[in-house]
Amino acid sequence: MARWFMILAGLSGAAGVGFSAMAAHALQGQLTAQAVDWVETAGTYLLLHAPALAICAILTRQRQSRRNLVAGILFAAGLAGFSGGLLLLALADIRQAIVIVPVGGTFLLLGWLALASTALTWTRDT
Repeated sequence: MARWFMILAGLSGAAGVGFSAMAAHALQGQLTAQAVDWVETAGTYLLLHAPALAICAILTRQRQSRRNLVAGILFAAGLAGFSGGLLLLALADIRQAIVIVPVGGTFLLLGWLALASTALTWTRDT
């Protein structure tokens, strides 16, 4: 699973750069201001959570803990729901996607809490 988390981290970072650049340059005048904001927000969240996925990959590889796995899965699902939902809204005008955005955001929040909980299993010397 560590390998997949690192692959997702790289893809998330790359997608974040791409969507942020699109929002800043290519989409101006092509979409509504709100749709451009959604693309920008999706890109920002992809960028912000790419390092978290990388941390989950490293922790999962070093310590086979269920908490590391849960955190990584929550981050991946959260990005798919939150950023994916915003991109569906902005680029494909799929209004039903609005229902998955808050679910994705909740998964991202839970991912951070799960990541924090990994420290509960550490000993003082680690």
